Amino acid sequence: MMRLLAPIKRWSSRFGLVRIKSFWLSLTFPQRCYFSALMICLNGLFVDLPVMDETPPTFSNPFINFALFIALIALVVEFWPRFYHFWESLPGKAIILLFYAFVANYALVQAAGMINDITGLNADKFPYSHNMALLLSIPSWFAITTLFVLLITQLAMPLYLLALLILRPLGVHEYFHSPDYRFPFITGIVRYGFSLTLLAAAVTMTQESGLSTSINETLSGIARGFDGVIDVNNEDAPQDAETEEPLGISLDVQVQSEDAPTPQPENVSANQLKLDKVRERNSKIRQKGQAYDQHIKQFIANFVYFQEADEKSRCEHDTQSRIVELNDFEIVEIFRDSTQPLRYRYEVKPCISAALGHQFKQPK
Repeated sequence: MMRLLAPIKRWSSRFGLVRIKSFWLSLTFPQRCYFSALMICLNGLFVDLPVMDETPPTFSNPFINFALFIALIALVVEFWPRFYHFWESLPGKAIILLFYAFVANYALVQAAGMINDITGLNADKFPYSHNMALLLSIPSWFAITTLFVLLITQLAMPLYLLALLILRPLGVHEYFHSPDYRFPFITGIVRYGFSLTLLAAAVTMTQESGLSTSINETLSGIARGFDGVIDVNNEDAPQDAETEEPLGISLDVQVQSEDAPTPQPENVSANQLKLDKVRERNSKIRQKGQAYDQHIKQFIANFVYFQEADEKSRCEHDTQSRIVELNDFEIVEIFRDSTQPLRYRYEVKPCISAALGHQFKQPK
């Protein structure tokens, strides 16, 4: 009987739970997360779930979203020691602080511009509201930029995998990992795939939340700033480009219209349908961005009226309004007005107090 059961025991010890357990324990925590995320993704691909029309099909499956969350945890756990090691060096501190100072400066400028859009005045006159707008914008800026930097750095993963393949026959792969680190090449491929998927998910998330509009405006502002530097150094270049570009476009269109065959109606209808879908999607993204900005501006406008503006002051004002003193001689009076986009109206008036401004007082 023991002889009959011996092959079964050998097979179970080789391919059974003991081997699976030893394989699982030989992996590091990030590798376990990658493996679990991969298994969940493969399971989610075979599960048909109802998809909303406004949700991208790739990220509407909860299995895939949960797998991406686990992969993000693995990325953070795997790269946090390297970030900490980079932070401990003096050049690392300088680069990281410079990067976040750059982000904080743009968040500060964006908050100041928001106060100016709401009140029509300089943000220095509303310090508390400016700080509130900054507190609302800077966490999202820091989180989004950190996530994008973490994911974009993974785009160099093919170079890392190529280095592993070249250096492994030479026996110097220990410089990249500890000797007990298993499956570095397969782990790198899985990490690269999840990084690309997470990058696409982050872009989709920013578009769906409305944050992409402010990010695009900031990036376009940076690009325009560099264009301004180029225009100052080469004043004649834009004029030449403006004069030459229409001619080039007209010649290209003329040649294409003469040589190219006339498109078929089915191709025209298919291309037009794709173009309409792209325009509709861009319109939805723009509307979500405008709605996000409108919510933030409405919150700041309410904060200006209820928190920062004074209900009582030494300057004369309407009993149904609140004021903010700009200086010793001017005030801004804030009225509730349902006809305005943010339901508030701002009027700059002279300060008529007990000692000043009587020449501006209108006779009754």
